Amino acid sequence: RVLFRSIPYIGNPYISILNPFVLVPLWVAGPINGAKIAVIIACTMAGAGQYWLGRVAGLGRLASFASGALGLSAGSFVIPIATGFSFAGPMQHALIGAVLASFLSVMRHRSFGRIVIAALVNALMFYTGFLYYWIGIGFVIGIFTIGHVWKQVAPAPTVGRLQQIGRA
Repeated sequence: RVLFRSIPYIGNPYISILNPFVLVPLWVAGPINGAKIAVIIACTMAGAGQYWLGRVAGLGRLASFASGALGLSAGSFVIPIATGFSFAGPMQHALIGAVLASFLSVMRHRSFGRIVIAALVNALMFYTGFLYYWIGIGFVIGIFTIGHVWKQVAPAPTVGRLQQIGRA
């Protein structure tokens, strides 16, 4: 009776089966080896996203490489193994760096192509599983947007203006 009262796992729209980086390896290599390939892809995406975020943030190649190495090993292996190959968490974890990097890239260089990439990466993160990471990243992006708008609207403080504020 319990089976008929709940949403089956395959019918849940917030599972990683909607992610092509999980679906294709499972189709091609089967559930056992495909899951292993999906974990490797998640780790690669986490490292590449962190490297891209480092480069967009203005870090050098070595610092970005170190950031990518940390992103590669931060949790992409631990989460799927600890939860019995539940790909929702690791696949969203893998996309955090890419979402932030694509958003910062759009903020700096407004072009249609960068907007499309940012929208696709954000949509891919939404459809990979947990909403927790996606909501948190959305909050961070909102803060970035407020800061960017404030920077555009508010005049840059000068030394004289700061001294006036300090005396008040």
